[in-house]
Amino acid sequence: MDQDDKRRFQERAQRASKKHKTLAELKLQKEEARRRRARRRKPSHERWRADDEEQALFEKLGPRRERAPRSTQGAANAAEPPATLEVGLVVGVARGRVRLECGSECLPAVLLPTLELAVGDRVGFERRAGGLLLVRELHARSSWLARPDPAHPQRRLVLAANVELVLCVVAAREPRWKPGFVDRVLLAAEEGRARVRIVVNKVDLLAAPERAALTEELAPYAAIGAEALCLSAASGEGLELLRELTRGRTCAFVGPSGVGKSSLLNALDPSRTRATGAVRASDGKGRHTTSAAELVTLANGARLIDTPGVRQFGLLGLERRALASYFPEFAEFARHCRFRDCSHRVEPACAVRAAAQAGAFSARRFATYARIHASLGDA
Repeated sequence: MDQDDKRRFQERAQRASKKHKTLAELKLQKEEARRRRARRRKPSHERWRADDEEQALFEKLGPRRERAPRSTQGAANAAEPPATLEVGLVVGVARGRVRLECGSECLPAVLLPTLELAVGDRVGFERRAGGLLLVRELHARSSWLARPDPAHPQRRLVLAANVELVLCVVAAREPRWKPGFVDRVLLAAEEGRARVRIVVNKVDLLAAPERAALTEELAPYAAIGAEALCLSAASGEGLELLRELTRGRTCAFVGPSGVGKSSLLNALDPSRTRATGAVRASDGKGRHTTSAAELVTLANGARLIDTPGVRQFGLLGLERRALASYFPEFAEFARHCRFRDCSHRVEPACAVRAAAQAGAFSARRFATYARIHASLGDA
């Protein structure tokens, strides 16, 4: 090792010795840190370190009182609801805002972020300065129709609330109705404690043999209490029956795009014209013409909730073991299954599966049950 290397080594050792602290020094450092933390935690009058004159002045004035920030005090006052709230009916929903009907008034309102409202809900609101209406509470729902939220599939999206009747609108042709869609709407309505009637539009496009085939396809639904009403918004056939069915009731229109929900509403309520659209020639599917749900009142006293068209109606919250209870035609045969907890899918000696194969009830309904059962979780 030459002289330069030796010198550099000594310099590094000296620098390291300056950084190194003994055990006693480390204890003193920790004690000083504890004292600093303790001083910070003490009230301001205990941390006072001034001369005698300043100390006397401080004792005369007393300890300083901490004041809550102005914004916090305002938030506390805003959180206190008034003694009584007015009751309104939600007739339209937008992002963060709703339209309320209260007596003869129809007014815009804002709502608390924790509330998720649907058309048909009854809510409690307060009137604030400047004409602002603030919705504060949601009243209990007697019934509802819901499906998974397309933006958040694990969350429930309520399409309509407090409805007496759900009208599942499908088309006899262009686009042709799908029994699986109707079955899923029936399940969702049953879960939401709502009654369902099937409305088949565009029957004017069918020839006589096709009408007979349609009646045969709809017969299984009449057997379980979901009668079908066949009509045509274009020709007016069956519209009077629909007027009588909806008279004085709160109903929800739900169905795929292009089946003619808006056309039916135009026929029932000519005073208000809604946009309509033909199906696409490329794939035979409908175009969305209704972008948001709204509640309209007709001359016969009916209150109809027109919902946007959906191409698929998903289910949320159903359990596999409870699914069979939503198919009432299974009950008579389920008592004869070999296993009490039979899923009617793969178990041996299943009386329900045997009855479906023998034609005791609709094979299409059983096929829908099998598809939904396969799509649900094991819960």
